[in-house]
Amino acid sequence: MGDTTNTTPIVESDLRAAPPDDIATVIERGQGTDLEAILDLVREAARSVTDNHGRISNITVLEQLVGVCAAEQARLTNDFRKVVEAENPVTSERGKKKRKRDVTGQIALARRRSPYHGGRAVALAGTLCEDMPHLLAALDAGDITEYRAGRIAKVAEKLPQARRAVLDERLAPRLPGLDDKTCRDEAKAIACELEPGIFLQAQEEAVAERKVSLQPADNGMSRLTALIPAAHAMAVWDCLKKIARADAVEGDPRNLDQQIADAFVRLCSGGAVGGCTAEGVPLDLAGTIVLNVVMSDRALFDGDDVAAYLMGYGTIPAEYARSLAGLVGPATRTYLRRLFTDPVTGRLHDMDQQQRYFPDSAKMFLRLRDRICRTPYCTAQIRHADHILGHAAGGPTSLVNGQGECAFCGLVKEVAGWWHRRDEDTGVVTITTPTGHTYSSPEPTPPTSSPWTSGPLDDGRPADIEREAADLHASA
Repeated sequence: MGDTTNTTPIVESDLRAAPPDDIATVIERGQGTDLEAILDLVREAARSVTDNHGRISNITVLEQLVGVCAAEQARLTNDFRKVVEAENPVTSERGKKKRKRDVTGQIALARRRSPYHGGRAVALAGTLCEDMPHLLAALDAGDITEYRAGRIAKVAEKLPQARRAVLDERLAPRLPGLDDKTCRDEAKAIACELEPGIFLQAQEEAVAERKVSLQPADNGMSRLTALIPAAHAMAVWDCLKKIARADAVEGDPRNLDQQIADAFVRLCSGGAVGGCTAEGVPLDLAGTIVLNVVMSDRALFDGDDVAAYLMGYGTIPAEYARSLAGLVGPATRTYLRRLFTDPVTGRLHDMDQQQRYFPDSAKMFLRLRDRICRTPYCTAQIRHADHILGHAAGGPTSLVNGQGECAFCGLVKEVAGWWHRRDEDTGVVTITTPTGHTYSSPEPTPPTSSPWTSGPLDDGRPADIEREAADLHASA
């Protein structure tokens, strides 16, 4: 925020004594203070305005400040990467991948983002600082957002390094007026002119990365997204519309979009699932589907409204969970598995292991307890049941020393300087990185109802649970 070498530090009390004019003035007066003190001054200045002219002015300056911060983060990230590479020289591809995971993991935690976005931040920092000084300057000046800079940099990454500078110089005069879409279109037009064949190669690389992904949406919905070649997508879309029209009958209350969605589900499930109720509960079950729902005993049997948790999706209302538990179909079975919580803390600490060998049961328990990867800010699905204290370091293979992790975070954990520790009293896992920074990962809170108050048996459950459980199995 300015060279402090020849600047006389201004103490915070002096800064606060002067009435704040606007954010820009406060930041200028704040040269020589540390970043945390400047944050306090920015908050004070932003909240001091009393008219809409001042509010709009401050919003504009704050947007510029966001760009300044993004540019400085890029410089710090790139410098951090270069230092790590210098301190850990490796020549093998395996060693380079391991070092890259280390850098990505630390940047992701520092920026409170997932490992994927941490990797993009590292790549963007390298492109800006090494190859595109004009784009970096525009970001530093607040003339372009980090998102737009990222879209341009992603195009530039496909070019040879020498060509990136040409793209940077030619695009520079247009940067302040570009929006989220045209920034990429302008960059791509110049890049195609510089390297006509580069994007055909990029298209081949994109085809190699085709995939289907699942992301939760709001209100009990999910987005099942297919990243496939355009011709395939059009063929699938045309097929779905034909199936939807063929299935439509007179008086069908569904609109075309709903018919296409139901056709998609039926086609992908091999006919195991047909339509759904107004609440989204599957209908016309004709095959095997697996849904893991975590809910309290009273929510299942006593109508309690404590929210449940659908594995792979997230929190769902208790009534919807009860509907899923009561699914009926020729190949449908509903199984109950008891999860035991600590009566004091409410944390999950054990599971009924009947019908399972211990390793499989332990993996299931960790998936049910942790839900998603335990690394802070990582939202990836659990792929591994991992030791918190590594087996090689003497860590036992037990639920207390276990956690669910995605593939990336499980590999990062093995890099020298990374340490994971679990507090047995709270369940909080503390992650320490090679730079000495620590991050905490608390256990998710399981669905918990208030205790039963009537009709307990010797084992503490109401007398009608066994009967209701038997009825639930019978209905399946």
